[in-house]
Amino acid sequence: MLVTQAIIKKVRRHLNEPDETRFTDDDITDLLDDYPSINKAISVGWTMKAGKLQQEMGNIEEYSTGNERYKYQSLTNLLNAALKMADKYEELYQEEQNSDSSSLILKFNTPDVM
Repeated sequence: MLVTQAIIKKVRRHLNEPDETRFTDDDITDLLDDYPSINKAISVGWTMKAGKLQQEMGNIEEYSTGNERYKYQSLTNLLNAALKMADKYEELYQEEQNSDSSSLILKFNTPDVM
């Protein structure tokens, strides 16, 4: 597949990654080169994102500074959401594969010739 900026932008939109925080353009290009379908690449991207979330979050669940208090989403919720997205795009990929393998049976009647 010829990877263009438009395709990279589309993958970023589906991965909910508007900038190069977790995935550079080269990372996305590699995903698209490694997998036969954009949906498969996005599915793998979401799985990779789950791993990156775990690495980014570490063990901090909340912190406060002065009168302000910040609480992160739980790592479990974030991982489950990312993996659900991976599963959804895997389903889309499987549907693509099933629709590509359709068959057609034709029956011809031979004409009566002298």
